[in-house]
Amino acid sequence: MTTRSLYLDGRYLIKNPTWHAEESAWKALQILRMLRRNRISPSNVCEVGCGAGEVLKQIQPQLAGSYSLGIRHLASSDRVSQEPGQ
Repeated sequence: MTTRSLYLDGRYLIKNPTWHAEESAWKALQILRMLRRNRISPSNVCEVGCGAGEVLKQIQPQLAGSYSLGIRHLASSDRVSQEPGQ
């Protein structure tokens, strides 16, 4: 079994049906802290491998005026989500 096949054949999704969305608030907080600490105010944010897209949903309100793009490329969950800034 390769790591790639774990994601492509749906086994990962079966074991993790929420795409770890329950951890998104913590992840978003860490990202926002890093951005603030380094005085970074992005106008565009792209997350590759965004899973459920919940991290982007959590940080978007704090990044007013920015554009967010989440890309998830898996056979079992082919989706691209886009959210314009607030």
